Amino acid sequence: MALRPLTRNIPVVDQDGKPLQVLQLFAEDVAKLSFLSGTGSPDGVVSARKFREYMDDDTGQKYIKRVDDIGGDTTLGWV
Repeated sequence: MALRPLTRNIPVVDQDGKPLQVLQLFAEDVAKLSFLSGTGSPDGVVSARKFREYMDDDTGQKYIKRVDDIGGDTTLGWV
């Protein structure tokens, strides 16, 4: 996955200091690149968007969020 580029000549916040859409999209892309960790399986426990990664600290098992939600539950869909 490629990051949407930020350039110096395009503003990322408005006059009140609130983030513009270009910055919000960039931040979402960066968040997708990081992975989560914890103990045990994330399925049914950890809420995430599709393509996030999770590592079980105890076993080293890696999980990938393959479905955004199942029946509206964002904690399901890990493989």
